[in-house]
Amino acid sequence: MSKMGCTCGHSIIDRTDNVPYKGHLIKDQDKDVIFEGIASDVSLYIESLLTENQQEWLNRFPWLQGKDHRAVVWGIITQYYLKYIPHIYECENCGRLWIQENRKSQKFRSYLPSNPEIKGILRSDQLS
Repeated sequence: MSKMGCTCGHSIIDRTDNVPYKGHLIKDQDKDVIFEGIASDVSLYIESLLTENQQEWLNRFPWLQGKDHRAVVWGIITQYYLKYIPHIYECENCGRLWIQENRKSQKFRSYLPSNPEIKGILRSDQLS
């Protein structure tokens, strides 16, 4: 999604990272699959390094060939992110949340906060 219109008339634009009105939603029923999958794949990667079978492991993930260790771990995490974690956007005008139905869909469902004064719910706590 690069641009979406809110029902209030405001445009939500997503053309970069680190925007205060965008987030990612981990569904409770998916979290174990995500974290166990990441832990398992990272563990198998480390084991392949220790047993000198790295090339055999990388054959399962050809897009990670030639990458450093950090990039390999990042790639493992990213594959689960792309498969399971949908986007969520907040309209900066009305505070309405737009949640992607599922990661494979470009359909979003909207939710309006009961208190219109509440805005910025997706803004990072680290930057406050």
